[in-house]
Amino acid sequence: MMLLTATATKEVRADIRRVLRYERNDALESFIGSFNRTNLIYRVHAKPDKIKDQMIAVAQDIHSHHTIDACGILYVTSRKDAETLADGLNTAGISSRPYHAGLSDERRHQTHLLWRSNQIRVITATIAFGMGIDKPDVRFVHHFCIPKSLENYMQESGRAGRDGHDARCVLWYKRKDVFRVSPMIHDSNAAALPKFYQFIRQFCEGTTSCRRSVLADAFGEGELFVPAQHCNLKCDFCLKQVPNEKKTAQTSIALYVLDVLSVLKTEGIKQDVTFSQLCDTARNVGTLWKSISTNTSHNPSIAQLKVAAAKNPKMPATTWEKIIMTMMLNEVLVEGFIATSYSFTSYMRVNMNEKAKLINGDTIFAVSEVVDGGAGAGGAAKKKKVSKKKSASTKTASSSGGGGGGGGGGGGAAKKKKVSKKKSSTSKKSESTSTKHSPGFPVDISVSAGSKRKRNERQEQEVFTIDSSSDDDDDFE
Repeated sequence: MMLLTATATKEVRADIRRVLRYERNDALESFIGSFNRTNLIYRVHAKPDKIKDQMIAVAQDIHSHHTIDACGILYVTSRKDAETLADGLNTAGISSRPYHAGLSDERRHQTHLLWRSNQIRVITATIAFGMGIDKPDVRFVHHFCIPKSLENYMQESGRAGRDGHDARCVLWYKRKDVFRVSPMIHDSNAAALPKFYQFIRQFCEGTTSCRRSVLADAFGEGELFVPAQHCNLKCDFCLKQVPNEKKTAQTSIALYVLDVLSVLKTEGIKQDVTFSQLCDTARNVGTLWKSISTNTSHNPSIAQLKVAAAKNPKMPATTWEKIIMTMMLNEVLVEGFIATSYSFTSYMRVNMNEKAKLINGDTIFAVSEVVDGGAGAGGAAKKKKVSKKKSASTKTASSSGGGGGGGGGGGGAAKKKKVSKKKSSTSKKSESTSTKHSPGFPVDISVSAGSKRKRNERQEQEVFTIDSSSDDDDDFE
């Protein structure tokens, strides 16, 4: 018996052995090729907010990097996106047709034949378009939304350049898209969410390492991977097209965001707040902020929040999104999921353990910011291993900023410090039966941040991030 698969991590290969009961090392011989297809060029582009601008950006990218007969695939999340983007590309002079499960078998077969025979250039497809694609001259694969996993991304992007010639793999990254995809993952396999967050942190948000090195780590080849040799200027980082960034302490801003979320809940303004709503309210716009700013309550937390809001620096919406995404990826904020008629909706929750540490000055929250002077150092250097050090007082890991090449912002893989960790003594609180959370952190502890922020600000010379391997067994607010 021969077992063949295109993409399998070490964990997947072990699972195959377990399912087939071939767990003895000598019971199944394995032949593993490298994940690295050197002709594929990996890029992450910032995805515009408006659909019109998105279609223009995709069309311009195709026009500027490919000949008029080059063909490709544009992967989308929904049937509606497939239809809309096909219309938009046709309007831009790029012949396209949608492909999704809502179309008849005959229509899908016809679309596939037209594309294979080069009568149309682009298929805008959901994951319904995948099995059996053997067209060798696919010059580009664009992901218009974030794939559900790194393995999915490798499989789908790997449909480009099978003839051995250069092909571009472009991921259009927008932070709000994370919260379109995460409820789907929670619905089908909640245990896969940590890997999804890791993909976002390292590949989509990362701006400090070669894109291929992230993939190499995931597929067990990171130890021997040298960007200058194995990537050879075939990603936006190694081409020095990713912004140069440094970490800046933002503990006071993080505490302000947590206070915004708490006030919305305690004042009865809104119990469940989405990522987008939190970003708008934190930057003092939208209906939820209006409810706070016009609130006549004598609750001190309202007054403190208004004072903090007035002192905050003026920042664009993308910066607020970057800060709040970094908070979630570092588990200062966490996703809660509430069931709807058809799926789940994602809402922001406060990790009270980490909030208490920020308030007490035990940890410092930092976000990467673009340094004047533009692109990063790129892939001439060999990938370095960082020795892990122990600290008796704080734990550190990298804070992830925003988007990759093309202007998304971003954090990446900074040095990690491994620390001894005390189990939280905070008691668990029961959750509402209508809400599901990922496992791990404690619920509400009412601590006013105002009295301790000055001490935090003095301590913000250190940069910290949170070790996601926490084994605390607590709940969420």
